[in-house]
Amino acid sequence: MKKRVFCLLLSALMIAFCFVSCAEKNREEVMIEIGEKASEGAVTLSMYLISEKPVSAEQEKLMEEAVNAITEKEFKVRMDLRYFTPEEYYARLEADLAEQKRFYANEGVGKKDEEPVYIDENGLPQTWFPSIEEFGVDIFYFSGYDRYLNYADSGYLRDLSTQIDGTAKSLKAVINAKLLQQVKALNGKYDMVPVNRAIGEYTYILLNKDVLKGTQYSATDINSLVDEDCQDLLGLVGEVFDDEYVPLKSFTGELDLIDTEFFGADANGYITDDFSVLAGTYNSAWNYGAAGSYPEMSNILATKNNGRLSVAEQIKVLKGYEFAGYYGTEADADKPFAVGYIKGGPEIAEVYGDDYEIIPVALPTIETEDVFEHCFAVSEKTNSELKSAQILNHLNTNEEFRNLILYGIEGKNYVWTDAVGADGNLIIDENGEPYKVVTRLDDKEELIYDMDVYKTGNVILAYPADSENPLAREYALQQNHDLQIEYTIGFDLYIAKLVKAEKDFDPATAPVDKNNPDAEPKKPDHVDIDSIKAVSVASKNFEEKINAAATADELDAVFAEIEAYLDSDELKAALDMPGNEEEEPEVEAPETPEGETPDGEGAGEEAPEEEPEEEKVYTSIAFFYDKWLASKSLKVVAPAA
Repeated sequence: MKKRVFCLLLSALMIAFCFVSCAEKNREEVMIEIGEKASEGAVTLSMYLISEKPVSAEQEKLMEEAVNAITEKEFKVRMDLRYFTPEEYYARLEADLAEQKRFYANEGVGKKDEEPVYIDENGLPQTWFPSIEEFGVDIFYFSGYDRYLNYADSGYLRDLSTQIDGTAKSLKAVINAKLLQQVKALNGKYDMVPVNRAIGEYTYILLNKDVLKGTQYSATDINSLVDEDCQDLLGLVGEVFDDEYVPLKSFTGELDLIDTEFFGADANGYITDDFSVLAGTYNSAWNYGAAGSYPEMSNILATKNNGRLSVAEQIKVLKGYEFAGYYGTEADADKPFAVGYIKGGPEIAEVYGDDYEIIPVALPTIETEDVFEHCFAVSEKTNSELKSAQILNHLNTNEEFRNLILYGIEGKNYVWTDAVGADGNLIIDENGEPYKVVTRLDDKEELIYDMDVYKTGNVILAYPADSENPLAREYALQQNHDLQIEYTIGFDLYIAKLVKAEKDFDPATAPVDKNNPDAEPKKPDHVDIDSIKAVSVASKNFEEKINAAATADELDAVFAEIEAYLDSDELKAALDMPGNEEEEPEVEAPETPEGETPDGEGAGEEAPEEEPEEEKVYTSIAFFYDKWLASKSLKVVAPAA
């Protein structure tokens, strides 16, 4: 009781003190103090965004008002939204990042002094948000690991690891775990945030239920287009059901190979998985990261895995279907198919589930390019790492805020409408009501707001547009649940970093060995990209010939060419590594008469000392693949004997 009375007396004294203090100050001073207190921790942040069409000044003002109504209240952050079209965006972003870095390297010389304003025009207290430079970059979107490498090497990216492990930890709950984990696995830190979205696609075999009833086969017998049961089933359909069904329909427009990893490089020197005579096979049922589950880099004639067909043998089976006429002709366009091969999302089950057994033969897979395809980052010189991380967290976790950035303002930039299917009928939910979708408004040019769903934040939080399936969010969540990690994820980035390090090497600025400061700076590893690029060019030619082959004899002739090519200098250079060298034949030295040295001079003279052989330096893509695997304590799959 005494304690409570004491607290009441203390409170009364404090109130009396405030009245006395206020009496000593004029009203304006009091309002300024309140505004100053409210402004503590307030910052202004910029966000750089790509708009598919120009955003007018009127629309930009409406957006900033709507966005800041949220961010000023939630985070004491005023947002400066900066919209640029795809043609303008990267040139402006990179120029501003560079200028911002120069500005701070010069300790902010030239920064204009700004007088805080803590009361508004009505004399009432307000939160004051300092202005930012025209080149001030805080939060920005970018795409591609080539840009990531440039931005990281230029020192443009802020490490958000502390924030993602703390204030912005909600990101770990909403962004697919495998996608976010790969950022740290590949970069060593969270220096960018990938856009959460559906990754990869399923590969399905479709088996006609009516056809299966007339055979001894079931859905559990078929695991790929090239296994023996599938070959037998297609042969049976071709003989018995040819009048009723097209034996095989592929929707992919490519060679439907399974569990195959190709190794090549594009014209810019980036590693690709396009068709190549360098390849390895694996078993997709094995776990990512398990020793012994990685494909060997070999050639398509020799690559085997636990008795599976080599890549070349798979190709021969698939082309054999073509030679046998299993794919049908234009005259068969209206016939149902017995076996189908298709890639896509979970919606495939809705389309074909009534008539076909649907067998997933490959699950969605995350590759290096998926990690870097759509990203947001915070500038190293941001006004506030904490506040920037909070905004990114809100963009990925708050549905209202995320869709405001994507669609703009309801009633001005978009309206809700009923979802209509391709057949013109309403799409109905489980309660018998039509699904609602967003329809953009474009009747007023000054209010056009056209943003890409992948360049504005968490795709899975986006409202469905009228051009999309209203169940897209549910499908994406299901797909990401099944997501696998590509076995060689990160290898292409590893090679790109090595190539860039060599290209950027400057002896004048290279780090000095502290233990031997007089020594020449160590040069970066050299990767023989030219050889793998040449292999890729030749492989493209072989792929075209394989596709054009109209008979088994023509196909055999192509593989004979490939076999001859395996002896080429460029292919040998691409595979050059310890254990792959050709043994040089031993040459027997001629006998030397007793008492003479091999050069014919008399005995007693010492033979010249042999020069020690220099250790061979390997530069091949195969050598660095093996080195990359070793750095991860992984092993390749040994080819079957």
